Amino acid sequence: MKIIRILVLTAACLIQLLAVGCKPRIDSADPSERLRAVQATELVDQAILANISVEDEDWRVRAAAMEKLNDQTALGKVALVCKFGEVGVSLAAVEKLNDQDVLAKVAAEAMDDNVRCAAAVRLKVEQFTDQTGFAKVAARSLDQDVSFAALEKLNDQSLLAKVAVENNEQNVGVAAVEKLTNQTLLAKIAVYGNGYVRSTAIARHTDQDGWIRSPAYTLGYFRGEAVKKLTDEGMVKKIAVEDSDYSVRKDALDRLNTQTVAIRDAVGVENTIVNQAAVEKVNDHTMLAKIAVDSRTNETSRSIALVGCAQDKLILAMARGERDPRVRETAILLITNQPELKRIAQEDPIELARRAAIFGIADDDFILQRAREDPSPTVRESAVYAMHQPNSILTAALGNYYQDVRDSAYDRLTILGDMTAVKKSLAAQQQITDLANGVGSTNESELTEKAIHSDFDVICLAALEKLQNPVSLKRVAVESTDREVVKIAFDKLKDTALLAEIANASTRDPAVRIAASHKSGQKTWHAIFVAATGNPKMFGDAMASLTFFKTVQEDAKHDVQHACRDFIIRGDESHLAEMADLLEAYGSKELAEDYINSGQPDLEWAARAWASRRGFDIVSGGADHAKWGSGR
Repeated sequence: MKIIRILVLTAACLIQLLAVGCKPRIDSADPSERLRAVQATELVDQAILANISVEDEDWRVRAAAMEKLNDQTALGKVALVCKFGEVGVSLAAVEKLNDQDVLAKVAAEAMDDNVRCAAAVRLKVEQFTDQTGFAKVAARSLDQDVSFAALEKLNDQSLLAKVAVENNEQNVGVAAVEKLTNQTLLAKIAVYGNGYVRSTAIARHTDQDGWIRSPAYTLGYFRGEAVKKLTDEGMVKKIAVEDSDYSVRKDALDRLNTQTVAIRDAVGVENTIVNQAAVEKVNDHTMLAKIAVDSRTNETSRSIALVGCAQDKLILAMARGERDPRVRETAILLITNQPELKRIAQEDPIELARRAAIFGIADDDFILQRAREDPSPTVRESAVYAMHQPNSILTAALGNYYQDVRDSAYDRLTILGDMTAVKKSLAAQQQITDLANGVGSTNESELTEKAIHSDFDVICLAALEKLQNPVSLKRVAVESTDREVVKIAFDKLKDTALLAEIANASTRDPAVRIAASHKSGQKTWHAIFVAATGNPKMFGDAMASLTFFKTVQEDAKHDVQHACRDFIIRGDESHLAEMADLLEAYGSKELAEDYINSGQPDLEWAARAWASRRGFDIVSGGADHAKWGSGR
């Protein structure tokens, strides 16, 4: 019996020890054991439960701990922190919150947007009296209705300014600004606010004398808005004359009718916008004439002045001799003298001038002639759009030598809606295509004649494609008047003896002779460009000769870039087209920068296009760049 009693006592002790040892521990590595520990009835310490609700790695444990929380401060701690990126426990904590101060803190400071929003929804703003609390809710709440409700209670000017700057919602920021009356705070928001908040602050800033003293006055947009509200004409005039920001001066000019101020900013001011705004206000014809001829003023403003000056003699003189290409273009567009317009359209070496002149000519027969004979594709196409009579357009569509002119004429007939003429044009185009496709390859002499003298470019090109005889190719290169045909013939010609003959022959295009002298081995590119030094025409022909080669002439790059820079300095427009074309194959970042900063609009456009195709970011400015016409 004694042994049995000992065994019973031993078993009871073991059971008691096992029970104690199996009690779940809150610091166990096993989340299931921690969950049982939290769920145990004896764990009621709110601080421990709050810590578990925030820190435990297992969401089930955190949720179980939060369910046992009742202390509002502890619940607020859980709601504020979403340590593991899970908001479920925090949202559940918010649902158990009733303390308005704690809810306000959560609505303003919780880590998660959704938690802040949930707290804001449960918040009863009308129970607050603390201005700082209103400001926090108004600035941080994601619920605009809650923010607006808090703003209704907020009167402290400094706190309103804080809300205006800190709230991410423009509507709330604007509402805060609209309650502000403090001019100093409005001026600060004009500096540090964003978007509509800033513009609202500027609009509510009513202290005209204070504007000048305001830190915001250093900002151009603030001064621009201020100028629009100023009633003191003397102050507006002062800004129009002295402000460092061109857009502010323009805004001031728009408010003034004073000729003196307008004239002052119309002459010699570098910024185009200010010049233009000023010139548009000048109504004195004599003054406008002075502005038009003043080379210190930018081309846009000079052109505006030229339009307004109403002085025919000046306009004619500038159409003939003005150096700035865009101002001269304006002058040509203004003249009505038909003989002078025809002279420019036919004889002027500058493509831009010929193009401008063609639009003022009334004689369609003359325009048809230029559509066939002008060497520039741009001028030829412009001629089509300068024609006055549908029959003239149809004539170009049916019989012009160049395909691009025929296509442009067809497009214009289509726009005019003349379907009979459109059908005739289509039939003619098909006939020309059939003739080109029907060019045979048996008679070399006949092919040569067609390549040189056919009535349509596509037939010339079709015949040239069949030509193989070097002597025939040489004849085409020397006699053709179509540069595209000459280029193809020149490319196909490999016989150095015949190339040497072209180099020494009298050709219509001097550039062909120069190209032949290099291809035949007679001259290097450096020797060619050195020989052209001091002779602008030879320089231009040397550059044009490069266009006859399909491949880049590497040993000519340096000389080409030097020649282009020289043309910029001399302001020579006779080879603008070649300069623009050569940039593609022979250009560099440095040459593109020269083009952009030259002041010549066609070169600037070509350089920006070149840079864009290569992903380059070339900026304007800098002193070490060639300026258009600076060497005149």
